[in-house]
Amino acid sequence: FVDGGFLSISHVTGAIWAGIGVYTRDLPLLVLVVFTLVTTLVWGRV
Repeated sequence: FVDGGFLSISHVTGAIWAGIGVYTRDLPLLVLVVFTLVTTLVWGRV
């Protein structure tokens, strides 16, 4: 993911298994996740 690749289903499932606590402690990561979710909902793509 860091190398600029696409967001795959393995990233999504890994994020779910890691839990929400990982993202609430890291503000830049939380902003990135929220931005990705919002743009996916608006434009339908990642």
